[in-house]
Amino acid sequence: MLNMNKIDAVDFWDKCFARTPADNAYLGIAKFSSTIARLREYKAAKVLDVGCGYGNWAIALAKAGFDMTAVDISPEALRIVDARAKQEGVNVTTIIRPAQNIRLPKASYDAVICNSVLDHMCSTDTKRTVRNIKNMLKPSGIAYISFDGFEQADPSSYAVLEDGTRLYRKGRYSGMLWRYFTNNEIIDLCRDTKIVDFFVKSNGKRSVWFVKK
Repeated sequence: MLNMNKIDAVDFWDKCFARTPADNAYLGIAKFSSTIARLREYKAAKVLDVGCGYGNWAIALAKAGFDMTAVDISPEALRIVDARAKQEGVNVTTIIRPAQNIRLPKASYDAVICNSVLDHMCSTDTKRTVRNIKNMLKPSGIAYISFDGFEQADPSSYAVLEDGTRLYRKGRYSGMLWRYFTNNEIIDLCRDTKIVDFFVKSNGKRSVWFVKK
């Protein structure tokens, strides 16, 4: 087993974002029409994107009129977000911070988005991140979180950390953390909230909308 404290997630994600160009096709509002409709249904105005990556969600939602803040562990990712937001003529406030260590005012956001982030960290950090999301939501605020389906991989390509999280050691994913969460584990992460929707896509990816009680 490897020590989780010695994993450099920043280095992996900086390299990942630097080597793969952002796809501007994802900035169109039409691709996020259902998300926009859900946010407007819950009268969201101020939205936080946790683990924003290239900023696809943050920029598209800013174009739709939401007040967006985007957080990511990677300085390279946020450099890209800042440049893309300027090019698109929208304002997105960016903050460099690991999702599990976000320190923003309590109950300060109407909605939080956390897409394909929570399974790229150790389980204890996932739990801390979800607690942060709940803490930053206003009462009756809504959150969207998503998780990958189970991924087959050559066992020789990764090491296993103390909590069962994979640390990939070979190929393009070398340095990436990934952990599979079962449906029951996801539901448990959402305890003390009202789950509005739980989707299972054909590729196995799960997504949840929940409301803070």
